[in-house]
Amino acid sequence: MKTGRLDHETTANVGTIKGGTATNIVTDKVEIQAEARSLRNEKLDRQSQHMKECFEAGAAAMGARAEVKIARMYSAFRLDENAPVIALFRRACQSVNLSGELIPSGGGSDANIFNANGIPTANIGIGYKKVHTTEENIAISDLLAVAGLTLALITNT
Repeated sequence: MKTGRLDHETTANVGTIKGGTATNIVTDKVEIQAEARSLRNEKLDRQSQHMKECFEAGAAAMGARAEVKIARMYSAFRLDENAPVIALFRRACQSVNLSGELIPSGGGSDANIFNANGIPTANIGIGYKKVHTTEENIAISDLLAVAGLTLALITNT
């Protein structure tokens, strides 16, 4: 099964594997949770299908069966660089002296849901370092900067 960073837009991971009730038995059932993410829904669909087929083939090879359920948690989105929400973001960044880079993100957030429902929404990175690790952190200066940016967005400066 292809997992990890598959290309610059797509990742896939097997996150949890659970099964059994004791160390001295062969369990009759195992539950596996995996995920795939992509900046393109077509790639996400292909990777999800690939993972499903791998689970099914692996189980069949051992004389078992896999019951695979695929649930899309959110869809990918792209905003036009000239969209009004991006113009507002750029103005607000300029007013508080931030560079305001536009960078694609493979993460999932409320912005995915809003965009899927026709409400153009951008995520704003706030300076986290080593995200989703035991060393995740953010500098107080970055918190202060994003607070200023938030105020500028709210007041539409």
